[in-house]
Amino acid sequence: MSANLNIVLFSIDFIDIDQIIEALNVLGLSVMIQKVETIKNWEFENLREHALKLSAKSLKDLVDSGDIILISGLIIATYYFGIMIDKLENGIFDTRISIDTKLMENLDNGIINSFNQSFYDSISKIVLSEKISKNLLLATMGVESVIEYDNVFRNIFENSHNIVRWIISNEDMVSVLKENDYIESDRLVWDKKS
Repeated sequence: MSANLNIVLFSIDFIDIDQIIEALNVLGLSVMIQKVETIKNWEFENLREHALKLSAKSLKDLVDSGDIILISGLIIATYYFGIMIDKLENGIFDTRISIDTKLMENLDNGIINSFNQSFYDSISKIVLSEKISKNLLLATMGVESVIEYDNVFRNIFENSHNIVRWIISNEDMVSVLKENDYIESDRLVWDKKS
């Protein structure tokens, strides 16, 4: 069984997932959505299935009303792909994308190297695009990564695991990353030293 590459975005406003899916398609990943569901909580109460093609406004309205959105599908008609969108109690939007690494075995490791660097760079370019980055607080990438939002970046960092790339929104976060052996690979992009 393969692992999942997790891409996590914390933002001050809803991120239109169509932009992310379109960008993944441009990368040649051919995303096919199979199911759109909402739940009220992580006990899966009030599980509802929705039309496969909901507008960004409809999705945002669902999240604003307290629903958690679960989107599942396939990449290249074979490998699992999922998106989870939630609005946290503090009003921050939490968007999580999972990609089965069976498709790209060179992603199933804890470092960025010459075999997977272009993929990470392509995803970073999508995240740093104007449409997405204008509301972005923080983004991370890693295999089977764990991260929870906190108003204090040091707390986020110290309670996270398996993050190989951080995309930060301000320079205040730099000192924490430098202290913990991350190196700047591009403006606002920090990678775990290999």
